[in-house]
Parts: sequence; structure tokens; C-alpha cells
Amino acid sequence: MKLTKISSPVQKYSEAFKRQVVSEYERGLYTKSQLQTRYNIRGN
Repeated sequence: MKLTKISSPVQKYSEAFKRQVVSEYERGLYTKSQLQTRYNIRGN
């Protein structure tokens, strides 16, 4: 029996949302892991 991985759909974020998250990171308001938790996003 072959197991297959079921992947969830790829989440697409608006340009405005991405800029907001990057801005908060660059201003030092949150760390990467804090932003991932705050916005429920995954990261590399």
C-alpha cells in the first residue's frame, strides 16, 4: 500500500499584508517567530 501526502492549499497573501508584516519586522516590533504566531503564517 502506497501512502500519499495530502497537502493543504497554498495560501496567497496580498501585497499590502506582506508589506505590513515586513514593516513590523524591520521596525523591530516583533521577531520572526512572533509574527508567525501573530498572523498564523508559516515561514522558511
